[in-house]
Amino acid sequence: MSTLDSAMVNILRNRLYVYDGIIDNLNDALGMVDLSIDSLEVLNNVLLELNNNVANISNPHTTDTSITNLRDNCTNLVNEFSGVVFHSRYNENKVIITQATEEEPDKDNVDFNYALPGVNDEVGSSRDNFTFKPPQVGAVRLPTRAIKVTAEDGTEVKDADGSEINFKLDNLSKDMANAEDISNAEIRHRAEQYIVVITESIRDVNIELQDQKANKRRLQFRETNINNLKNSCLGNFKNRKDSVNTNYD
Repeated sequence: MSTLDSAMVNILRNRLYVYDGIIDNLNDALGMVDLSIDSLEVLNNVLLELNNNVANISNPHTTDTSITNLRDNCTNLVNEFSGVVFHSRYNENKVIITQATEEEPDKDNVDFNYALPGVNDEVGSSRDNFTFKPPQVGAVRLPTRAIKVTAEDGTEVKDADGSEINFKLDNLSKDMANAEDISNAEIRHRAEQYIVVITESIRDVNIELQDQKANKRRLQFRETNINNLKNSCLGNFKNRKDSVNTNYD
């Protein structure tokens, strides 16, 4: 009887090791999701401040000197946005992923998968995996909806080589910094169109934020479930262990 109980104790001990491993994986995944949520909330605030600056540019009472300062503020805010993006993307080794560029738009498209053992479907493949997808945000990504901008003369703004532009935050920042070719009067004309770019970017960031919050709820539910299983297993382990010790006595 004691030999059987001793074998059961070993089985329960191994199960505890498995549960601890799952919980460690869940904690790592929650850490990445929490980081993304915090970063996305900061990004949202940066975009709101950017929107305020551009709205002030569009105000007919804003002086030319103030517009120059506001343009600098806008460029700085987009740079700040880009800096925060770095901290919203982590890979499986918790190494910061390089931000995408116009030349390499998929450079930061990294998914990280956590397999949570113990739950399989009929054909043996895991159906409880968690895939961490870094937020698809950044000055060269947002907004995802195609947005054109027209100049003061009514013509569509083109790239330096004459190609069409779907405006991103990066394009907005370059326009703001290009005081030699784009006057304050032209920037004031484009301001309301830039606000559309920013508004769509805010929408995209908030979609990503809701996705990451949904990930967090899923992971927390799974963690609660695993902790309940672990506590039940731990109780059985202690009872079996005490039984084995009593039999040996």
